[in-house]
Amino acid sequence: MEFYHRLSEIMMYDAGHRGLKVPEADLAAVADTLLSAERVLVLTGFPVLDKDGCPHAETDGPIGAAEIACTLALLGSSVWLASDSTDYEVLAAAAKVYGAATQIDIYDYSGQPLSVSADSKGRVDLVKIPFEHTSEFADEFLKTNEITHFISIERPGKGSCGHFCSMRGAYLDQYVADTDCFLSHFKGVSIAVGDGGNELGMGKYKSRIVGSVPHGEDIVASLSADHVLTAGVSNWWGAGLAALLSYKSGKKLLVGAETEKAALAEMLKARALDGCSAKAEMTVDSLPLEIHIKRRELVQALLKETVTL
Repeated sequence: MEFYHRLSEIMMYDAGHRGLKVPEADLAAVADTLLSAERVLVLTGFPVLDKDGCPHAETDGPIGAAEIACTLALLGSSVWLASDSTDYEVLAAAAKVYGAATQIDIYDYSGQPLSVSADSKGRVDLVKIPFEHTSEFADEFLKTNEITHFISIERPGKGSCGHFCSMRGAYLDQYVADTDCFLSHFKGVSIAVGDGGNELGMGKYKSRIVGSVPHGEDIVASLSADHVLTAGVSNWWGAGLAALLSYKSGKKLLVGAETEKAALAEMLKARALDGCSAKAEMTVDSLPLEIHIKRRELVQALLKETVTL
């Protein structure tokens, strides 16, 4: 339908000239499966090194993940929002801003809970994934919480070279927990969001990524998700999925630009860095905030034009 195509065009605008070219996702199918999602794990967190070689969370990923988590909670899903210790504090900062904007309770254990109480419907629980025994943790977490849907957004996926790689081909293994196991062991519906091809779940389009992205043969993620959503910047699918689910449900789920701006500011206080410039500034992938806000405004205009909420 026209709505899905136009939404895809807004999301896939290549503002940073990454060169990633893959087919549009089946957004109708994505919407249908998420509207029926009962228990969802949303995983994010991509490390970026500062000038001294110390790892920080990058500004792309947590915003989109937090918005997706709160949107699904508004629809009644139980949601777990996860990262490892490199990114946890930044993810928590973004989640709390989006939780306040949507009136969704954000439960921050600052630990490693395997499960929460049975009354978790319509809320978001933050989870810190351990660097050690990650596979065992993943197996127990998925089983204990009976996860039905798994969403990864801007999370490194191990490449064909056997390493987690940056877009430049640098190895990131020592800075990121090996969370490929969450996807490889998962039996439910999986969705991957990325903008470069080196993100978990993007292996579905390996041949296209190898042919269109610099260092593609080395960095392309090996594992494949059921549904792959690409964007000029991964964060954009936070607004994109909120709009998609608003369109399908008839509910007003998309928050305004002030929430995104506030989340970015709080993330910088938690020591996030731009993933391309490695600077602590109000940018994502070296693109100024105005470009990201414009994507949200275009999505808002598309919704206003096509549906009454």
